[in-house]
Amino acid sequence: MNRLLFLTQNGDCITLHKTMAPQRGSNSYSSYRSSAGSMCSQNDAFASNSSRIDIAFGALYLLIYIGLFCTTVVRFFTSRKKRTALKRWFLFGVSIIFMIIEIVISIIMETLYECGIASERITNRSAISVYWLYNLGRYALFVIILLPICRRLHQQARNANRLILIAHSICLALLGLLLICAVALETKIIDGLYGSDRDYTVYTLMSPERDLHTALYVFEVIAMLMAAASMIVALLRAPHLRKGTLGPSLAVLIISCLGLPLTSLAGFVDSAYRAIRTQSDVDYTNRSQEAQTFIANLFYSCAFLSALLVAGSRQLADDSYKVTPRASMQGPVYAPQGGHPIR
Repeated sequence: MNRLLFLTQNGDCITLHKTMAPQRGSNSYSSYRSSAGSMCSQNDAFASNSSRIDIAFGALYLLIYIGLFCTTVVRFFTSRKKRTALKRWFLFGVSIIFMIIEIVISIIMETLYECGIASERITNRSAISVYWLYNLGRYALFVIILLPICRRLHQQARNANRLILIAHSICLALLGLLLICAVALETKIIDGLYGSDRDYTVYTLMSPERDLHTALYVFEVIAMLMAAASMIVALLRAPHLRKGTLGPSLAVLIISCLGLPLTSLAGFVDSAYRAIRTQSDVDYTNRSQEAQTFIANLFYSCAFLSALLVAGSRQLADDSYKVTPRASMQGPVYAPQGGHPIR
């Protein structure tokens, strides 16, 4: 069969089989189900290892993301102060919901395409929504790490968190601007190639789009390097942050928040700047993209879970950072007879 490149949720392309055009089933549900099943058999759906790996990875991370979403919901409803909890967990919900929706769309469209029910044009146009959702879900996670988590850590370390807040806000604003420009340009290219009226002049935008995406992933790495450095400084200045479960959670968060953009950058550069001339080049690109998709989703899951644990840690919930060093050096003040020592 012929093959085509289809944009995945991480901004790259995977190779799918080009199947027959969709056929119309009967009006009844049972007839449609039987027709759809026979179409999948006729079109030899998921015959390639690549398509089976893609659908397996998608199903695996869909279950993981649903589990992370349920954990976020439980954290919210078990919080005593709902207004404060809504501010704390809102972006977590936005990020994971976007990721769940984009995986569901990817699985559905890939299945319909493999079975010959969805056409090539519809399948590729669905990549627009997948790409927006994936990038916005990642961006929401970056916002969580750079703003509320880093700010609260530096409050505990009694550091000048206002300067950190300003620097991180500027970084996020620039990152958001790059993201919108890159995704909008990608949307324009897909719409021009697979819209109702094809516009082949969009081929001239592919080189600028490639360079813009490279700049986006490089800036994501810079942003997460800034976040990692900020968290490490807070850990060094506040030893109590390294105790309990907060220390390991922060270690996992630092590693995974760096691994996520580095994986995206390496995978994009490897696929976008590689000259594909032979079938072995195509096979290598497919395997590389499958590995990149798996690793990027793994880093996102680890970063999300560790950020969830850090944000909900009791060590960050108290106001111990407000105690002055002079007050902390004083000895216990004893109550009258029969009482208990108090501070």
